[in-house]
Amino acid sequence: MEQTAGKIINITEKTVDNRKKHDTSMDFLRVLAITLVIASHAKILEQGGVGNCIFFALSGFFVAMPFKKDGELAFLSFKEWLFYYGKRLLRVLPAYYAYLLFVVYFTGTIFVTALDGYGSLLLHMCFFKVGGHLWFIQQEMAFFLICPVILCLTAILKKTLKKVITKDWQISLLQALFVAILAYLFYRFLHINLYGNNSIVAFMPQRIMTGMVAAYIYQALKASLPKLGETKGFQILTDIYMVFFVLFCILSSEWILSRINPAFTGYYIGWENPLLVLNLTCLALILLASSGNCLIKKFASHPLIGFLASLSFSMYLFHFPFLSLLGSGSRARTFLLVYLVTVGFAYLVKKGIEEPVQKLFKKRRPKENKVLIA
Repeated sequence: MEQTAGKIINITEKTVDNRKKHDTSMDFLRVLAITLVIASHAKILEQGGVGNCIFFALSGFFVAMPFKKDGELAFLSFKEWLFYYGKRLLRVLPAYYAYLLFVVYFTGTIFVTALDGYGSLLLHMCFFKVGGHLWFIQQEMAFFLICPVILCLTAILKKTLKKVITKDWQISLLQALFVAILAYLFYRFLHINLYGNNSIVAFMPQRIMTGMVAAYIYQALKASLPKLGETKGFQILTDIYMVFFVLFCILSSEWILSRINPAFTGYYIGWENPLLVLNLTCLALILLASSGNCLIKKFASHPLIGFLASLSFSMYLFHFPFLSLLGSGSRARTFLLVYLVTVGFAYLVKKGIEEPVQKLFKKRRPKENKVLIA
């Protein structure tokens, strides 16, 4: 690209905080989410809605590339859109198709010959009609279609704001406000139905966009108060909040609330009030990303947490059929057995399918990705 109308920056080198290495504290949230989902399907606590909200917020947070300065500017190029789509398909399809084949041959709930309905393998492969817990994957894939458009709009906004605003934290806050308004408009006026969970389910991009808002707020906080996360007080605050958040995920279950007050019978907070859960998760994301070496990060750095987090996608896929195959006995026994078997099977899928396929097709990005800033 020629330097004709502005300044060229290398967005692969500039980061908000020297391009953070993998943040293990986010792994903790992934493990918490998948544990809540599996426990819920085993009829323990039934906080699957909370787990899904955590996953939604995590997806949006990382989509906004919070640890990469000006990362969204790459989406001004259509080539970046294509790279993004290819990357997402490469991440999702190997394990997803392996799951579909597993269901076809071992549970008999999806059929190769069916061309219509929720039992159709073809419709599942295209995400047109999906059954059971796959509604969440369908929501994510639908959002991935429009995500480059959203990132392109935030990039245009940033380029425009840079002409009149010099402080990065102010630009990040305005980006957060823009995405929040866009999410509300989607919620208010975008009425698209998807065929998921064996029924009609509304498309809910606003849930993932809530995580994007959190990412831009984090960038604003990091740019305005870069040393805040290193202070002891902030680290203690993060630890206290995370204890509260974990307790909230447990104690807000219908099983507990209904015993305190019968009026809460049938009230599942993750489904009834997802905005509350999403906002609490976003606050956890901001605190964890901003905080330095707090206790929760030390706990989350344990290799077991990282191991389980790396398997969370396949665990989400495969735990459901194992519930029907192994779900005899008490709820606690079912949960532990399914959890352990799912971990082992997800590891085999990762090593035997996901990683080989990704190594086969994954292309390395160019060392430099230059973007023109007017």
